[in-house]
Amino acid sequence: DHNHVNTREELLDYDPELAALCREVFRDTELRYTKAITRLDGHMQGYDPSTAPTFVWPDRLKHAKDAIHKQALERSQKSPE
Repeated sequence: DHNHVNTREELLDYDPELAALCREVFRDTELRYTKAITRLDGHMQGYDPSTAPTFVWPDRLKHAKDAIHKQALERSQKSPE
């Protein structure tokens, strides 16, 4: 999870120096995330998501998982609309 910053415009307001670094590195390249299921060609050809393992938190880390989840919820509730 992360904070409320999801776009370059939001990053520019939130952290202008990081936004400048991103612009320097990536220029004005249009980067849009697409789920793996929509791009099963090229290097992912033959990949079957239904056979992929599922992440499960180990019991020994349940406390850490709960704390991370709680912090993420608190951040979401504090973030500007």
